[in-house]
Amino acid sequence: MTVHSSDKAQSAVQVTVTDSKNQTLASGSGSADQAFNFAVSNPSLWTPDTPNLYNITVRMGSDVVTTYTGFRTFSKGQVQGVTRPLMNGEFFFAIGTLE
Repeated sequence: MTVHSSDKAQSAVQVTVTDSKNQTLASGSGSADQAFNFAVSNPSLWTPDTPNLYNITVRMGSDVVTTYTGFRTFSKGQVQGVTRPLMNGEFFFAIGTLE
């Protein structure tokens, strides 16, 4: 993750990922304008049938920004001999993706 600052001061950054019950699943820290890594262990993947969302809080100095995200993977694979798009490793027929 890279958190950008307006003044390039390389301020300390804290990122927290919580679930819908406000339980912390992961956190990471680093400096603004420099990439740092952290991992969310075993997130429930987002699908249209189970739209699991996670809250993200980013703190830098006195600034706090909140947002949300869903975890999923996109790839392509063979389904009955035809190359298909896969979401979370499974074929998902998306209606109207080009409309």
